[in-house]
Amino acid sequence: NRGLAFVKNDALSKITGEFLLFIDSDNFINPNHIEKLLVTLLENQADIAYCQLWDFISKKDLLRKDLEYEFSKELEGNMIDASSLVRVDTIGNIKFDENLNNKVLEDYDFWLSLIINNSAKPIFVPDTKLNYRVLDESISKRGNWDNYYNSYLYILDKYKNYISNEKNKAIKNNILMWINNYEKSEKLSKERFQLIKNYEKLESERLELIKSQEKTIQEEFKVKELMNQELLDREQKLIEIKNSASYKLGNLQIRTAKKTIYVLKHPKLLLKIPGKIVDFFTKIHLFTKIKKAVLAKIRNNLRAKNNYINPNRVLVYVIYANNEKLHDYKIIFLKALAKLSEKTIIVVNGELIPEDQVLLSSYGQLELRENKGYDTAAFRHGILNLGKEELGKYDELLLVNDTNVGPFTDLEKTFRKMAERKVDFWGISYGEPQNDFTGYNKYGQIPVHLQS
Repeated sequence: NRGLAFVKNDALSKITGEFLLFIDSDNFINPNHIEKLLVTLLENQADIAYCQLWDFISKKDLLRKDLEYEFSKELEGNMIDASSLVRVDTIGNIKFDENLNNKVLEDYDFWLSLIINNSAKPIFVPDTKLNYRVLDESISKRGNWDNYYNSYLYILDKYKNYISNEKNKAIKNNILMWINNYEKSEKLSKERFQLIKNYEKLESERLELIKSQEKTIQEEFKVKELMNQELLDREQKLIEIKNSASYKLGNLQIRTAKKTIYVLKHPKLLLKIPGKIVDFFTKIHLFTKIKKAVLAKIRNNLRAKNNYINPNRVLVYVIYANNEKLHDYKIIFLKALAKLSEKTIIVVNGELIPEDQVLLSSYGQLELRENKGYDTAAFRHGILNLGKEELGKYDELLLVNDTNVGPFTDLEKTFRKMAERKVDFWGISYGEPQNDFTGYNKYGQIPVHLQS
């Protein structure tokens, strides 16, 4: 990083075109910016075309309002930004002053040198602006005025033989402008200081309010805890009373006496006693338990014939497609499952592009259908396509949809682990409960359920 003056002088030695425009990396130009500069320069037979600077962060102009070129105004302070368009043949042997390297106003000196030594003609272009970022190290920031005026006086001194009368006036006007800027800076500093004090006061009051609210909340929480504890104690006493032998015995006697009196008043109720007995046994699931015990014995005998060790599997894999290229994860999961299956049927809800039809057909039998009934209807389509006789040739049926991403482990190990449990069906994914968006579910909602 040798500094701007050295770098720009290197650039000047390599120029081959007719026009030159420097753009700093922090700034950017609008469409047609260069064209507008060039057209104005050519129409006015000028040598340098410059424009207003636009602070695109703060949304405001940065340079003075009156930017129409006058030599006296340029002596008072630079109006021509470094990013201006200039004729290359006007530059000649002029270079950036390397004594100003890593300081400020090296571009101001460059323009003055072109104007004074090479009679360059500047022209202001009002219908475009350069988007300019104001950096923290800008000379407009307080604390850099010494550097600015050291460079400014050094530059004017270089051209004292050419601008003796104008020099004194320019220095006077510039110093007045500096005093004005300084006063504005001081005023702004005082206003900022007052704002900071006001903010600190508000922040202190806010913290006090928060502390007060926290104290109130803690007190309310303690009262609530005491009330909750009192309620818990009362509930515990009620539970102890209800669980006591004397309470149960007394309650039984009272209920029995009430029911006896009621039945005596309504003799026809005696006819309902057999039904009540059946309802009682149904309520305690006695018949269900007996049925389950008998069926469990039968199912266990049937399971003994199942092939859990090395089963033949048939896979029905359901994919949703909308005539766009399928995502890779759908193919990855299909490939892993097809590897474990003797036969694969791929049922597509929707439309496939030809490329994906060829790809899916390489993994098994492809079935295309209209997207009706969602995954369940597609599973049914695959099962009916197999038929009862064909399905009977296999030990296991896999019904899997394409909403799974994986596998992240070896599926063969997962299948072996589940085979050891000897279950009738199992799943690798499940659906969350949700409202019935299909309109077919008789329960009015879709409960937690196995999906694949």
